[in-house]
Amino acid sequence: MRVRTGFFVVSVIFSRTALAMAGVSPESTTTTPSPDPKDPADARAPAGSPIVTVSERIFFVGPAQQVQVLWLGAAHTNGDLVVFLPREKVLFSGDVAINTPVPYMQASSCDAHGWERLLVRLAGLPLEKMVPGHGTIGPTVGIQSTGLYVQKTNKLARMLLETGVPEEYYIAKLREPDNRIEGVPVGDEHVANVKAVARAERERLSKQASPEKKG
Repeated sequence: MRVRTGFFVVSVIFSRTALAMAGVSPESTTTTPSPDPKDPADARAPAGSPIVTVSERIFFVGPAQQVQVLWLGAAHTNGDLVVFLPREKVLFSGDVAINTPVPYMQASSCDAHGWERLLVRLAGLPLEKMVPGHGTIGPTVGIQSTGLYVQKTNKLARMLLETGVPEEYYIAKLREPDNRIEGVPVGDEHVANVKAVARAERERLSKQASPEKKG
């Protein structure tokens, strides 16, 4: 299945292995043994095949399976999609919610504030299992832990900006007890995330303070 969010083209592939690991019966899905260039729903079809544009959500309903492809706004990138199987209560969360300590927040199109809002919406889904882009398949705790990390990183970035701390001193500030995130080491990835979010926030505030003059 090839879908577009308005910014990127994304392939969503349901392999029998991934579905089985998530506890979904592979027999409830249909697989194609080889690429079918005439089938626009075949993710392996040529790039010139038709593309479905997802403005917010799209449903695929069959006799044995229901699939919801959701675009809930910019987060990890501005083209993030998640896939929800309502009957099985399984979420394929990609990089939006992961079961590892440190999500990647350095993409040029990352919307850190939008990411917070998106995870609040995901937390409202009736889930039993999650298939994340990183980490263990099954536990849904990644929605909460990713949300806490993103929220705390946003707060740290704002604090560092407001207090005028130079970037070269970020790592020292992040090692202070009050600025630590439980379970998250103050390593290169975490420091790089805070720097990226702070830069994006600085740019956003600069644009607000200096609106373009209308002709």
